[in-house]
Order: sequence, then structure tokens, then C-alpha cells
Amino acid sequence: RTAIVIDYLINPVRYLVPCFLFYDGCHTRENLVWALAAIVAMYFLLALQVVKYMGLNLSMSGEALTGRAAKTISATTGYNRVDMSMMLAGASWAFAAFAALFERKVYRRSLWAAAAFVVLAQAMTGGRTGYVTWGLIGLTLCLLRWRKALPFIPIGAVCVVLLLPGVRQRMLEGFGGRQGSFIEQTDSSEITAGRTNIWPYVIEKIMQRPLIGYGRLGMVRTGLADWAKAELQDDFAHPHNAYLELLLDDGVVGFFLVMPLFWMLLRRSASLFIDRRDKIFEAAGGVALALLLALCFAAMGAQTFYPRESVVGMWAAVGVMLRTYVQRERSFVLGTPLFDEDELESEEGLVWVATQPPPAQYPYSPLG
Repeated sequence: RTAIVIDYLINPVRYLVPCFLFYDGCHTRENLVWALAAIVAMYFLLALQVVKYMGLNLSMSGEALTGRAAKTISATTGYNRVDMSMMLAGASWAFAAFAALFERKVYRRSLWAAAAFVVLAQAMTGGRTGYVTWGLIGLTLCLLRWRKALPFIPIGAVCVVLLLPGVRQRMLEGFGGRQGSFIEQTDSSEITAGRTNIWPYVIEKIMQRPLIGYGRLGMVRTGLADWAKAELQDDFAHPHNAYLELLLDDGVVGFFLVMPLFWMLLRRSASLFIDRRDKIFEAAGGVALALLLALCFAAMGAQTFYPRESVVGMWAAVGVMLRTYVQRERSFVLGTPLFDEDELESEEGLVWVATQPPPAQYPYSPLG
């Protein structure tokens, strides 16, 4: 009972605390920038641990990469390799958004180099869902604002594949091809790592109780997890899809209470990200948007919408984003400066551009 209370009641609330702390503490531009710096620094340190303990073995095969990542990353960092892949997929683009605050090229290029290093670490996790997530995040951000950076997505992917052949093998597992005189058929189960095998049975359970679901850990409570372990050799008590998990546990009622929250956060992050009047908007909105998209895209193959340790950085970024959004709306409605400071000077290459156009020129409604 103690473990259940801690794991499923206390910890989910505890993981949200940084969001409230960052929201309450970022009343000045300086605090907001330091908060963003702390968030991206945390992800860089995690990437550094992955590279350090995995080792840059250029001859490692795809199977060896997966096996080593499953054992090493969890034992050395405390995070599952699938979770780490999702986290770093968003973190690399968060670095690119944070770099927008800096005018000096040396600082910007340093952050871009850090973003490339995070991409390398993410590739070493062997998480194929994370690979796809990284590409989808980049595509979304580039279509919203960074259109000139679109060609760098395939270039970055090609560089990683050439540097780490094991990543290429991991990405192509299950796809058909020719091996000498033999032709291999495409195996959809291998491509999805068997995730799709359990989905029909989960959907069947959802249809049996669609309104309010079965409660937390619906896979366990219904006996579906034990059945999947015995019949499908699936050892995870999870539907391998966060959207299906939400429907199974909480039904349609819970689903339509939770998903609008994420939709609202995505919209407000995007509205900041595309606002060109102040670089702080691009940075705060871009960091939060990248990490939110990482969870939403990766949720198609794993993850969960219940707060846990892998999304602490994301919720911290959401707190910073919401504070920036509130300050922007307040500045528009009241006609006051964006932050309390009347004048801020550039410091260490950071560019503060705080302009307050007349309300008639403001392109967004106060409600976002």
C-alpha cells in the first residue's frame, strides 16, 4: 500500500512541482533566461552520460546497440532507454530554440554544437520511436518558423547514420530487402517491435467499458497484462500507446479532460514560438513546444500522460512558457512593459528586444 501511494499518488504530484516553481519564479527576464538555461543544461548532462557510458563504438551492430543501450542506460542514468530517446529527441531542438537568445555567433554555434551532440546521444539509445519523433519535431518547428533549416533535418540524419552504422541497422529492422541471393519480406511486427500486436486486444477492452474506463493500471486490473505475457510474450504492463492507455484507464471522459490541456499548452507554446517581436518568445515557446511535441509524438509507440520522472524537464519548460505567455498578455492588455525592468542592457551576448506595439497591431487575442 505504501508503494502504491508513493508511486501513483505522491510522485505524480511531485513531478509537477517544478512547473509551479518556475512559473512563480520567472517574473524577470533574467530569471526566465536562467530557468531555460537550467532546463537545457540538464538534458545536455544526460546526453553526456549516455555517450560516456555507451561509448562511441563505430562498429557496433544494430542488435548490439539495442542490447547495450537497454542494459547500460538504465543502470547508469536511471532512465529507460525508450524514455531517454524521447527526452533527447525534444532536447536537441530545445537547444536550437534557446540559441535564439544569443546574438554573438560564438554562443549560438556553441549551442548548435551542443544540439548536435544531443542528437548523437539520442541516436545511441537505439529507440526507433525516438528517431521518428526527432524528425517530426524538427519538421513541425521548421514549418512553423525555421523554414530555412528544413534541409538540415535529412543532412543531420544522414550524418548520424554514416557515423553509426548500428543506428542504420536499427532503423531498418523489419524492412524487406535483398541479402545476397535471398529476398527478405517486410515484417510489420518487427518494425514496431511487437507493439501493434497488443493494440487490438486493448481496443477491445476499451469498447467494453468506454465511458469511464477501468481506473489506473487498467492493463493489470483487467488481467490483460498477464494474458499478454503468457500468449504474446509481452512483458510490459502497458498498451505501448499512451493514448490507448488513457482511454483504457480513464475512458472517454478522462481522455477529453486530459487531451484539451495538452492542446492548450501546444497552442500557447506555438503562439509564443512564432511571435517575432521579442527573442524571449521564440526561446520560451520553442523549448516548451519541442519537449511537448516529443511526448505527444512518442506517445504513439510508448510513454504515458501520467506525470513521471522523464517529463520533469518538460513540465519545468511549460512553467516558463506559461509565465512568458502571461507576461505577454498582460503587456498587451495593460500597455505595460513586458517585464518589470524599465531598461535591461545586453550581457554576455544576450539580446533583449522588448518592444510593445500598440494593441491594434497585436496579432493574437488575449485568449491565445
